[in-house]
Amino acid sequence: MASSDRFRRRPNPHRRTEYFEPKTEENQRVVDLPPAVLNILRGFKECSQSEFVLDGRDANPAATYDYYRADCTWRELHAWLKDHGILLQRAIHALRKESGSLVATS
Repeated sequence: MASSDRFRRRPNPHRRTEYFEPKTEENQRVVDLPPAVLNILRGFKECSQSEFVLDGRDANPAATYDYYRADCTWRELHAWLKDHGILLQRAIHALRKESGSLVATS
């Protein structure tokens, strides 16, 4: 599937790829994303110079150490949250939990 095709469909498949290995078979699922979220993701993808939605370092699936391709993006997000008053030690984890709660109740 071409990378531009990924955002033409509403569901977002979470399945095994060259760069992602789900923890269990049950974790391979389709996540229904609202059109507004897809539009935001499309905007990020248009600005990205890589095959991923957000730029980062090159993927390294063969790494034998703790390698995270999007570490620089993660650090920028953490700084942005801090600048906006989210001062928790695990701010990104709290953001994930809150977004999950919002998705589950919508």
